[in-house]
Amino acid sequence: MKFFRFFLIIFFILLFKYALADYGSLSFPNFPMAFYGRVFINNNPAPAGSILRAYSNQNVVGEVVLKEDGVYGYKDSTKQKLLIGGNIDSSSTIFFSIQHPSINNNEEIKSDFSEQFISGTTTLKDFFFKFDEVTSTTQTSTVSHSGGSGGGSGGGSGGYSGGSFRVKKGDINKDNKIDKYDFALMMANWGKKGVNDCDLNNDGVVDKYDFSLLMLNWGL
Repeated sequence: MKFFRFFLIIFFILLFKYALADYGSLSFPNFPMAFYGRVFINNNPAPAGSILRAYSNQNVVGEVVLKEDGVYGYKDSTKQKLLIGGNIDSSSTIFFSIQHPSINNNEEIKSDFSEQFISGTTTLKDFFFKFDEVTSTTQTSTVSHSGGSGGGSGGGSGGYSGGSFRVKKGDINKDNKIDKYDFALMMANWGKKGVNDCDLNNDGVVDKYDFSLLMLNWGL
């Protein structure tokens, strides 16, 4: 009888040991990673309806549709964010793309930046996408004058037809470079609302998002 009890004790000890070993070998899925913030395409707020996607190993692991211009996710815990999840390993590299029917012939614009997947975190991240586009503006001006004296008259006209040019985003003082003078103007107008040359993203206020655009083009 004593031997039988001893046998049962050994049996349950071994059973408990192997049960713990199997439990420790179980792999649980990662918690999603969340992003929120603003998104720009060629320094302009991405239009509402744009699709922001996240990729890992060429697989889509997250997607969100913009509800308003330039904003893809919100800080409020009950509001929309870009959630990264699914079949993804910890420390995986995440790449991003954005797509809108009216931009880049409705082709995805791939990011030249990436983020590391960290399970269970929520991150404030502003995205800046770029693609090659040809935008030019042609200005034409004509100046004419006439005059005369002593029964005679003389007149002439002259004109200048300018070529194409592009105003750099952040060149606030229009000196064709983005430097400390543009920075000084932005600081002098910081926090001001309404129409303002320092409001680079045209959202009605001079703030950190305009500063980000200024830094993005610094020295150009």
